[in-house]
Amino acid sequence: MNLDEELRAAMLAHANFAPSGAGALDGARVRARQLDVRRRLALAAVAAAVALVAVVILPRALVGGRADGTPIGGTPTGTFPSGALTSPPSTPFATPTHRPKVPLTAAVFAPVAFPFTPAWTPSGLAEPTVGRTQDLVRLVYAGETTYLIASVSGALEPMEMTIVSTHPTTVGSRPATLTVGTDAAGSPAAQITWQLANQRWVDVRAAGQISATQVKRYADNLQNRTMPPPPLPIALTLAPQGFQVAYLEITTAEFQFCLAPPDEVDGDTETWVCVSRSQADDIRGGERVPVGSDTGELTRESGMIKLTVLRPGAQFTVRMSENGPLTEADLIRFAAAVRTP
Repeated sequence: MNLDEELRAAMLAHANFAPSGAGALDGARVRARQLDVRRRLALAAVAAAVALVAVVILPRALVGGRADGTPIGGTPTGTFPSGALTSPPSTPFATPTHRPKVPLTAAVFAPVAFPFTPAWTPSGLAEPTVGRTQDLVRLVYAGETTYLIASVSGALEPMEMTIVSTHPTTVGSRPATLTVGTDAAGSPAAQITWQLANQRWVDVRAAGQISATQVKRYADNLQNRTMPPPPLPIALTLAPQGFQVAYLEITTAEFQFCLAPPDEVDGDTETWVCVSRSQADDIRGGERVPVGSDTGELTRESGMIKLTVLRPGAQFTVRMSENGPLTEADLIRFAAAVRTP
């Protein structure tokens, strides 16, 4: 997975979407492009998480996938597996609009919480992690030879599989569709989907050694109460004022967490500020700067600012667009205030 490429692709893509003031028709066209990118970003994050499971846990179940998605995994922008869903295309860099900077204040944001609580889960899966990509919230379970992903979002997309059969069914009182087939690696796969009264969609999908019957049973046992959010592997003590969680993904090997203005967490924005711990956060010979009591490496390229904090045993990276919400000095303050185990 290359988080730099993921974030850069989205930030550059979003830079093109500011209305020019040329008229209502131009504004409508811009909004149409925004909605299309928003949909692809959510799908890309789902695909990224599936790819992470493919690389770390499921070499047989998801051999056909490329490794980085929503769900499983992903980031505000994506490089994602071919076996599930596709990533948003890169677009030429546009001259960014100058935005006012946002002050740093004590970090206060709502935790990411899955809106249902599972009362039954197939055996052989690890404890789930919770993730978010814009308006998509997900639970990701990984096992030695399988995975299961439950997600809730405003849009429904099919699981990429060779379909063997499709069956109408119900989940509670809601009509649902159960689809059975094989994934890109030829492993058994199943998906059940249904729409809630609030028009949001629930999608439960699995591949490997989980049967369609188990997928249906899992769906039937989703209780209508919010699941308590798990603790994060880091703690933020400072954050841009008012910012909320726009992206979150946690795996055994990776952690990615992004904040955005509250009115932009479900849409397109240049104002992400992200913290990650990833194998992609390599050292590239940037400018050495003090970050509190640590040393950091600061690089600027392709419209992004990246600060890797060389904290012994707990290295992490913060990123934002060059047109992002913080000054460079405040980005360093933000990084210095990150608490790691």
